[in-house]
Amino acid sequence: RMTSPQLSAEVLKVLLGYVQQQFGFSPSAAVITVPAAFDLAQCAATQTAAELAGLRQAPLLQEPVAAALAYGYSAERLDGTWLVYDLGGGTFDLALVGVRAGQITVLDHEGDNHLGGKDIDWLIVERILIPRLAERWQVESFRQADGGRGRERAMLKAAAETAKIALSASDSATVTLESDRGLLADDAGQEIATDISVSREDLESIARPLIDRTIELCRRLFARNAGTTPSEVMLVGGPTLMPFVRQQLQSQLGLALNTRAHPLTAVAEGAALYAGTQSLDIIARGEPTPTDRSGTQHTISLQHAAVTEDDETALGCRVSAPDASVLMVSSSGWESGQIPLINGACVTRVPLLNRGKNEFSVRVLNMFGADLPISPRSFSVHRGLTAAAAPISHSVGVVIEEGFGNRIVEWLIAKGTGLPVERRVPFRTTRALDPDGEPDVISVHLVEGESRRPDRNRQVGRIDISSSVVPRLIPAGSPVEVHIQISQSRTVRAQVHLPSTDQFFDIETQMTSEEITPSDLTVELLHERQRLEEALPLLDTGEVVALRQRIEQVASEVSAVSSGDAGTTQKALMSLKELQSHLDDIDERGDFPRAVSEARAELAAASPVVLANGSESQERRLQVHASEINRAAESGDISRVEQVEREIVRLRFEVLSSQPWFWKEWFEYLCAAPIAWSEPGTAQVLMQEGSRAIERGNTADLSRVTHKLNALAPNNEGSFGNVGIRRG
Repeated sequence: RMTSPQLSAEVLKVLLGYVQQQFGFSPSAAVITVPAAFDLAQCAATQTAAELAGLRQAPLLQEPVAAALAYGYSAERLDGTWLVYDLGGGTFDLALVGVRAGQITVLDHEGDNHLGGKDIDWLIVERILIPRLAERWQVESFRQADGGRGRERAMLKAAAETAKIALSASDSATVTLESDRGLLADDAGQEIATDISVSREDLESIARPLIDRTIELCRRLFARNAGTTPSEVMLVGGPTLMPFVRQQLQSQLGLALNTRAHPLTAVAEGAALYAGTQSLDIIARGEPTPTDRSGTQHTISLQHAAVTEDDETALGCRVSAPDASVLMVSSSGWESGQIPLINGACVTRVPLLNRGKNEFSVRVLNMFGADLPISPRSFSVHRGLTAAAAPISHSVGVVIEEGFGNRIVEWLIAKGTGLPVERRVPFRTTRALDPDGEPDVISVHLVEGESRRPDRNRQVGRIDISSSVVPRLIPAGSPVEVHIQISQSRTVRAQVHLPSTDQFFDIETQMTSEEITPSDLTVELLHERQRLEEALPLLDTGEVVALRQRIEQVASEVSAVSSGDAGTTQKALMSLKELQSHLDDIDERGDFPRAVSEARAELAAASPVVLANGSESQERRLQVHASEINRAAESGDISRVEQVEREIVRLRFEVLSSQPWFWKEWFEYLCAAPIAWSEPGTAQVLMQEGSRAIERGNTADLSRVTHKLNALAPNNEGSFGNVGIRRG
């Protein structure tokens, strides 16, 4: 009955309680680490959990950066590239981390937010424990696909995890299952009590496909960064203690394993180091200010870097006492001597003689050389690695119209851009909003992902701007600006600005999981199986085998969705979308000749239209596109060919849409075509409205109706309705 953020908040409250017990205060700020592959929704959920736990400041830190900070804490100066391999309990995170001049930067990352140690636990349950139990008891309902016996399955999973951990140090482990007052019983009510022996060989056999999946993601990351070779692998996460994982990394990737930090604590240690570099926006706890004999209070304000790679750092201090001087002494024996204060302040430099923590004591002396009571009396500076701005994990864009109702994603912020980031991008409306005319809506959809196809991405925000909220007519082609801000912790704020009315509309972010049913997933999977069969001529034997294995893995995940576990559903959905994107890439590989042919056909169709009805500037654009087709065809870049084709389509649409007869012909085509409308009743009403607009000769109404009718056609993405913007 609790949401994931609520459950996470309870964990945070317990951790804060530990601090209260040991130190006598409860922090109101904390650094929280998240996988680099976390999407915006998951980051937003983490922030919500922090707020529910009472944390007023909670910067998020990517786990690969935290791990690298921990690994480099006590090491000598390290420059180069590392691979962070983070196999946790529920997520897999992979990152190329560059270290330059003492600063850590995530160069690129891969990952799977639904792959981790718990998947190995469930494999032990499904492939070892239940089959062994089935030899003596009726336990069919224990299987995940059945969807029942949640308590019994939880007991089996806990036992499986214990065995998995033991097998990292031993060749065999014993799983002891006891009824514990009758709580563990089979489908017939018979009590279960037994010992099951599990060998390391058993574990490695069932875990191999999951570990192979992580190796596949490593190779994908390397292929995308061909000029950057890591020198070693940093191991993070409990499952990396498995000997099999380490053997596979060494044999498959040929990289040395870095074990300087403990895999179970590296991320927490790095988070602690990072916390020392953050400025508090709030006062976590207060201490009484010391006073001298006259009752005067004295404070000292110190400003310095918390962490730096340099062997010295600037220090600024301001003291409330007049006619005083400052004296500093380091734990290494360095002394500053008395530094006079001018107007109560001074700036100096202090040496950092030790790698790691350098501690300094501070004294403030009056004009007679007597110590004044001050707070604080000490400070420290860490000499070591620092973290650069974290990059955004997935590209963020909006869905726009291209040409004749086609919809694509226009990216606003590219994957890998450093955070925080802010963008203002101009667009144009594709239809009018008239408060005195027929009701209409322009929708701006915010998506996260990497595919130009809207449905391959995750929708994270939407705003519907209706004709009823604008004070006057906004014609089609009017400017509209999308403004987006993403913080360092990946929280999103987005707005749409209509300059012609100077109105601002906040895009409502949708940071919840996408809803989908098991039947939806099954239908989509059947479609992808068919796509694979059609793509066989384009694939070699190895690719076919790998793809068939991938489809069977997705099929297994889809079949498990019936258990009702939301996490299982999201895992199956993400796996399916990744499979779809992979098959999209294969389709493009075989589509290059077709793409060139279609681009040239579109040019042939656009030329007479532009020459007969276009302006001089539109004719010049047509000539440029004609040259670009040839260059793109020679380059072999299908994405560039398709881009040129889209620009030609947009040019033709731009010219045609200025002609009154065009809307009549497009409307009549939609009315006559055998289309299975998504909303048949609405389509019939629109057809009647369009016919009346033709009778009245009202082109504006006809264009509005035609756009709305086209949006009901099945070839349009149903979840991205009323798209009403195009490139500016």
